[in-house]
Amino acid sequence: MPLPDRVEIELEPGSEHCMMYRYTRTGELCGDTWHEDLDAAFMQAEHEYGLSASDFLAVHEGQSDSSRGGTA
Repeated sequence: MPLPDRVEIELEPGSEHCMMYRYTRTGELCGDTWHEDLDAAFMQAEHEYGLSASDFLAVHEGQSDSSRGGTA
């Protein structure tokens, strides 16, 4: 599987659970993991890629932003 260039964390609606998605530069999905809450996802992102919560841009539903996600 290719290494990611972008990491996104998405909260599950109505829940504290979230998914962390990894994408290549061309937008190809190259992995995902489920996390109990946002803190756990941030801890995993830091462990795998050295990313902190401040490396992520909050995007609210209905808002699009091509620069969202942390850069791995």
